Amino acid sequence: MRKGISLIEMVVSLAVSAILLISVFKIVNMSIAMSFNIVRETKSYMSLSRTFDVIERDLNRSIGNFSWGTSFISFDAIVDGRYKRIRYYVSGDRIIRRSGNSYNTVTEFVKSAGFYGEEGSVRFFVDEGEILIGIEGG
Repeated sequence: MRKGISLIEMVVSLAVSAILLISVFKIVNMSIAMSFNIVRETKSYMSLSRTFDVIERDLNRSIGNFSWGTSFISFDAIVDGRYKRIRYYVSGDRIIRRSGNSYNTVTEFVKSAGFYGEEGSVRFFVDEGEILIGIEGG
C-alpha cells in the first residue's frame, strides 16, 4: 500500500490546474476589455446624442438667415426673447457653439466633423453620426 501521491501525479495535477487558471484569467480579461469597450462606445453615443439635441434645440428657435461652410453653420434665433446669431463650428477636435460673446464646447470628436450643403439642406456629421438640417429661405 502506497502513502501519498507520486511525483507524476503531482506534476499532472499542477499542469491541469495551471491550464484551468490560465483559461479563467483569459475569460475574465476578455470580459473586462469588452466592458471598457462598451463604456467607451456608450460615452461616444451619449456625447453625439447630446450634441444633436443641443443643435436641434437651437434650430427649433431659428428664424432664418442661414449660412454655412465646410466647418461651420450659423443662423439667427430667438433665445430668451432676444434675437441672437448662433454659430456652430469645428475647431481642432471640438465642435464649438458661439452665441453672442459666449463660446461653449459642445463635444469633442475622434475621427472627423463638418458640414456640407445639399439641395435645400445642410448635412452635419460627427464621427459616425449625422443629421440633416433643412434650410428654408437661407
